[in-house]
Amino acid sequence: MNELVAQIVAHMRGMWRFRWWALLGSWVLCLGGFAWVYTLPNMYESSTRVYVDTQSALKDAIRGLGNSSDVREEVQKKLSEMISVPNLKKVARDTDMDLRATTPLAMEKLVNRLRNTIEVRSLKNDSLYSITYHDTDPEMAQRVVQTMLSDFVGGSLRENNKDATDAMLFLEEQIGIYEKRLLDAEQGLSEFKKRYVGIMPGSQGDYYQRLEAATSRLAALSAQYRLKENERDELESQLIGEEPTFGIEWSNTNSPSSSGVSSVDAQIDMLKIQLAQQQLRLTDRHPDVIATIETIAALEGQRDQELAERSQGLPDRPAFNPLDQNPVYQAMKIQLGQVNVELVGLESSLSEARRAVSNLKRLVDTIPEVEARLSRLNRDYQVTKTYHDDLLNRLEAARLGEDANAQSDDIKFQVIDPPILPLNPTGPNRPLFLTAILMASLMFGLTVSFLLDQLRPVFSTRHELRNKTGLPVLGTIGVVLMPHQKLSTRLQTMAFALGLLTLVGVYFGVIAMEDRFVEIARGLQGRISA
Repeated sequence: MNELVAQIVAHMRGMWRFRWWALLGSWVLCLGGFAWVYTLPNMYESSTRVYVDTQSALKDAIRGLGNSSDVREEVQKKLSEMISVPNLKKVARDTDMDLRATTPLAMEKLVNRLRNTIEVRSLKNDSLYSITYHDTDPEMAQRVVQTMLSDFVGGSLRENNKDATDAMLFLEEQIGIYEKRLLDAEQGLSEFKKRYVGIMPGSQGDYYQRLEAATSRLAALSAQYRLKENERDELESQLIGEEPTFGIEWSNTNSPSSSGVSSVDAQIDMLKIQLAQQQLRLTDRHPDVIATIETIAALEGQRDQELAERSQGLPDRPAFNPLDQNPVYQAMKIQLGQVNVELVGLESSLSEARRAVSNLKRLVDTIPEVEARLSRLNRDYQVTKTYHDDLLNRLEAARLGEDANAQSDDIKFQVIDPPILPLNPTGPNRPLFLTAILMASLMFGLTVSFLLDQLRPVFSTRHELRNKTGLPVLGTIGVVLMPHQKLSTRLQTMAFALGLLTLVGVYFGVIAMEDRFVEIARGLQGRISA
């Protein structure tokens, strides 16, 4: 720490030798900087504030429909367009600022300066906007802000009407194309269904599901038919061991109420009841209904034949009184007739099931291909229909949004602070610049003295000499100043201090007389320009 302090003291002593050069450098830089500051032209600021009313019940209702874009987005887009190169050139022409640019390069620099100087920003909730511009001419500053304000307020924020019309025309054209595609797809699908009617997949599923269902139905009918055959055989074997009558009383052969006729009538009545139940569930062309009708007709024919024979009074044809009939035998006889009827229906169903399975197996190579083609046609039709419906929805939304935009009120602008002619300059900040130049000039003087000390170094202490040479120092000889030398040294120190104080005083003087120095600088610039 002591060595560091010693080095600092040694450098200060060395720099003190060149204090006059440092003071001269500070004065030159300070005066030149002060003169430069006062040659800077005054900058005048003109600004305006605009309130944009973007709240509307209708605007909120139509948001998201067609071309009803967000109002805030439209405002931001308009603000971006205001500082674009074409619009800034238009501002330069409208304000006669383009007279300052005599060449294309100068015009480009002018536009760049406008872009960097004009400030357009949002102040609060994207509803309050400000436009600010700085210029050396106060009237020009006001004109530029007024032109920007007129462009912002008077310009249309809904320049997308043409885009909306073009969009609707495009949608209508695309809808026409997709309508033709949809009609072609529908016609192709209809012709395909007509051509392959009867072998296309229905509610029962595809080919393999239909084949499996048909095979399962055939197996189930076969099993049911075998069960009915077993039941019929069992009933026939039981009827062999039963007596039709009890053998108590014989009746006349011509009696119409014989056992055989009564049994046939009972079967016919039961079959008619069964037929009525079937007709409630099935059509007249169903195999079960047809089989029942045929059975009834056969039994009626048998009954008529028996009645005819008995009416002829054939001998040796015993008949029994109904009172002597065996009820068990009659019940089994009726049940056997029902089983026979069911077997007839099952035979028809089995035949139909066998034909269905045979037809499906015969078309094993045709039906899957038909199903694949039908699937492709349905897929193409559905895709076309989806795009067609989507285009219709978009067109309808675009029309609704366009109608709503046409009926909605324009965006309301309220100019809160109109642009006024600035009387007092807002820049440059000369006191700040002058202070910075003063500090820089003082630092420049210190730097000059330090560099000179480094260029022409001396040893001010024996420790410094010993450290630099590495040789032992036996002693030092001090300087004894005469009275007149001491007085000269003191006067020089006072002169140096007076030079510094004078420099600081000049700094405060130029700040205090800023306006006067500005006028002087303008006069000198005018004379030089002339």
